[in-house]
Amino acid sequence: MAAGAVYDARMTHIARPLLIFVIPLALSACSIAPQLTPSAAGCYAVQMDSVPEAFRKALVPPLPALVRLDTAFGGQVQVPAEWLEAGGDRVRYASLALQRPSREILEGQVVIARHPGDLFPPDSLALVFGGPGGPLTALLAAQPSGDWQGLAFVVSSFTQHGQPLVPMQLRRAECGSTRLAISR
Repeated sequence: MAAGAVYDARMTHIARPLLIFVIPLALSACSIAPQLTPSAAGCYAVQMDSVPEAFRKALVPPLPALVRLDTAFGGQVQVPAEWLEAGGDRVRYASLALQRPSREILEGQVVIARHPGDLFPPDSLALVFGGPGGPLTALLAAQPSGDWQGLAFVVSSFTQHGQPLVPMQLRRAECGSTRLAISR
């Protein structure tokens, strides 16, 4: 009986650290966090129809000409290093968020919330370009061509309720020799 107790104590001593490592790893593997699809990875030319005067008043930086979508860490955006450095002291930044529809409980059932005016399907991109003033946010949906299309807006005292909404596109492009960087 004593030998069995020693064996149990050894197994408990070994199993505890193993469980402490394996459980968080398993939970992170089962994460339902949005992931950028591998087919979306690559460089894109940033195109916006026009830059409203209200955006300039809000000190929104000019947009980079090129971005690179990367699948690392679920999804991130890289921009030309020169664009980041042009603001001085790393004032400019760019970020990527992947959008999923929110869920709500309606009459005892979990449903995907579809609100009036909801323009973007699940797994759309939200790109944010910021600088010394307000950030410009672009909500972009994937197109069958592999490009992304949507609307850009700025929320500031100059642009009440995010108006005007400006059409914006990301079109597949070659990365070329452009030195790309990630915002810090």
